[in-house]
Amino acid sequence: MDTKRPTNPAAEEILGGYFPVLDHGFVSLVDYMGSDEDVERAARVSYGFGTRKVSQTRGLVRYLRRHRHTTPSEMVEFKFHCAMPMFVARQWIRHRTASVNELSARYSLMPLLFYTPRQDQFELQSRSNKQGREGGAPQEVYQEAVRR
Repeated sequence: MDTKRPTNPAAEEILGGYFPVLDHGFVSLVDYMGSDEDVERAARVSYGFGTRKVSQTRGLVRYLRRHRHTTPSEMVEFKFHCAMPMFVARQWIRHRTASVNELSARYSLMPLLFYTPRQDQFELQSRSNKQGREGGAPQEVYQEAVRR
């Protein structure tokens, strides 16, 4: 099928595929809009037309990343279907700009899925960094947390 919109071969390859994450999670690329050329076009807008050489696209995108010029990348959008624990979703949305639809517990029966970390992943809160963790937790602490 021919299309008039820009396509990205790497995105086309994984489009619609589901990639498992931890126990019950997954990530799937549902759709995308734009390509490296759109990022380049946004970055070059101040120069006007006719300044682009095809061979320069990759170099410019790498330069933008290396120097943390991120606004041209906002010209590209991705749509994902994701499943994750609620605490991960809240942190993800807190730190990123996103438009989100979620399964509603008000209108749907929620699946009985619970994330339980393995004991080797379960650690105590860091004493110096409230958002970090440090050292393994004793087995009785882990078992009590899982029981709750």
